[in-house]
Amino acid sequence: LVCLKYGNMDDNVTVSYTASHISEPGAKTCYLQEGDVINFKTLLTSFLVYSGNDAGIALAEHVSGSEKEFVKLMNKKEKRLVQQERILLIHMDCMMINIIQRLMIYILF
Repeated sequence: LVCLKYGNMDDNVTVSYTASHISEPGAKTCYLQEGDVINFKTLLTSFLVYSGNDAGIALAEHVSGSEKEFVKLMNKKEKRLVQQERILLIHMDCMMINIIQRLMIYILF
């Protein structure tokens, strides 16, 4: 969601050294090389479909400058989603109470 909100599908992304040199054991990569210039949409597909960690890092760096800043954006977005979910649940509770009240009136009268 953060990539879709802050990214531009038409952008071209330059793969950094960090994105191209993932040292995590077992990490899936798309074998991106430092300096590769790849379309944002292609990177997003590589990340979502192939679980390419290198593509994910390249996107994060492009969208927010660094992985750390991207995590901050994700955390902000998550907080907003939780708040929206709470509001929705409250609204649904009120709707259920209204429906139950109407059913009670219908049954009793």
